[in-house]
Parts: sequence; structure tokens; C-alpha cells
Amino acid sequence: MNGIKYGILHSQTDNSMRDSVMTVEKLVAQAKNLGASAAALTDHGVMTGYMEFMKLCRKEGMNPIVGVEAYVEEGNEGARHLILMAKDYIGFKALIKAVSESNTRIAKVDGIWCPRMNKDILSKHFGPNGEGHWHVIGTSSCIKGVLATLITTKMETEKKVEMLKTKQKEYESPKAAGFLKNTKAFETLNIRQRQLEDEIAELNQIANRSLMALEHRAQEVFDGSDEGNLAREVLKAAGKEKEMVCMELEAKRQEKRTVDQEMSVLKPVIQQQKASVAKWEQLQSQIEEARKGCAADESLDEVLRQEACWYREKFWYW
Repeated sequence: MNGIKYGILHSQTDNSMRDSVMTVEKLVAQAKNLGASAAALTDHGVMTGYMEFMKLCRKEGMNPIVGVEAYVEEGNEGARHLILMAKDYIGFKALIKAVSESNTRIAKVDGIWCPRMNKDILSKHFGPNGEGHWHVIGTSSCIKGVLATLITTKMETEKKVEMLKTKQKEYESPKAAGFLKNTKAFETLNIRQRQLEDEIAELNQIANRSLMALEHRAQEVFDGSDEGNLAREVLKAAGKEKEMVCMELEAKRQEKRTVDQEMSVLKPVIQQQKASVAKWEQLQSQIEEARKGCAADESLDEVLRQEACWYREKFWYW
């Protein structure tokens, strides 16, 4: 079996919760067995095993590199990983202080309560004015690293968006032709319904108007007189008007019954469509939320470059 030429620079032990079951002793023994001249201990968020690790490495004639795979998270965007390794004792002291301060920002990461660093902590301890500036080596870790996640987050976002869009196809869009047609038809019917209610109310007043006074007047005057003839003509005209109004009233009532029937048929259809549209819009909100903070393709390279430069200014690199 070919040995490791230089060393092992990324390893966890059982001090890393849910990440490894390997003890510090087994790590050193395996590194020795592989022929490594040096090994780094980079447990997640903690440095609790470094004393045993250093003793065992020196016993085996190996160079111990003390480090940590830090969790980096500004808010709740998801913790990213950053491997930090002390170059010397000054770097070691800075690492100890940074890890201690990260314990003031403990939060759940993948279901586990973990200490988190952020850029303020990194700048304080490893920036140009920090004790550990250029006394600590930094690497971008794994697929969950501070740089890799910029790419994977976009890929995961695109995958999530596609899943949401597929789900959206099960529901109606607010711009769906059928939904727009039905809502427009219902609005038109609703307007006509209110118009008919007003017209029917007005016609009802005329249809229910009493002709008794005109009838009494026509009976009181003498037949053949001008006054009598006029009274009877007025009564006849009023009766004719009432008859026409009653006919128009019945026509309006029939029209309203038709409108009411059409609305009663259309209403549950629209309610179902609106419920479908609401689910579509809810998914659309999730799509828009998922896309927030995700760099566009044309700017991703620039975001990666800026982020890499930020870390390069703080840490020693090869």
C-alpha cells in the first residue's frame, strides 16, 4: 500500500458529534500506519481532543497540527465549514480564543447545537489587527465549505425551484384562461344582478301603485261630459301603463332568475379555482423566497472571487 507523502489535513474524531466514531488514538494509529509524517485534528467546532492528540503524535514521531473545522454562520442562512490549522503557538492561542468566542453563538446546525463563528469573530482574531493574522492556515473545507456552498446553494435552490414549479402545475395560475374567463363572467353577472334588483324594485313601486282614486274619479263624473271622458282616459292610460309595467316586471324577474341560476352554477367553480390559485401563489412565494440571496449566474464568479479574497486576507495559504 502506498503511503501518504505529506500528511492528513482534514480529520474528525468522536469529539465531532454525529460525524465520527474514531477516537483520537485510532486516528493517530491509522495516520502512522499510512505513513503520514504529520496529521491535523480538525474536529467540528471544538478543540477538546488536542492535548491527547499532540502527545500521541509525538510518541509516534509525527508532527501534530492542531486545528478546528469551524462552523461559520452570520444569521440563519445555514452554517458553512472552514478548516483552520495553527501554524505555530501564536496561531494556536488565536484559535483557542476564536473557538471559545464561537461558543457564545451556539445554535442548531443540522439538528445539533453547535458553536458558530462569523466574519466578525474571524476578523477579530485572524484579520490584519488580530493576534492570529497569518499564524493560522485556512482551507475551504468540503462541499459544505465557505466557498463550495455558494455553488451548491445555487444548485440546491435551482433544484428546489424546479420541484416547486412542478408542484405548481397541479394548480391554476392567476393568469389561467379558464380562471380569468370565469371570474370575468361572474363579475359581469354580479353587476347585472344588482342592476336587475334596482330595476325590479323601481318597477314594483309602479306595479303596486293603486288606481282606486282614478277609478272613483271616473265614477263620480257624468258620462258624456268632457270631464268624465278625461277621467276615463286617464284611468285607461294608467291601467295600460300598469299592465306594461307588470309585463316588464315579469321579464326582469325571469332574467334575474336566469342570472341567479348562472351565478349559483359558477360560484362553486370559481371558489374551487380560487383555492387552486391560492395554492399556486403560495408556491410562487416559496419560489421567490428560495431565490432570495442566491447569486445570478453572471455574478456567481464575482461573488466567489470576492469571498475567496476576503478569506485570503485573513489566513496563510499555499
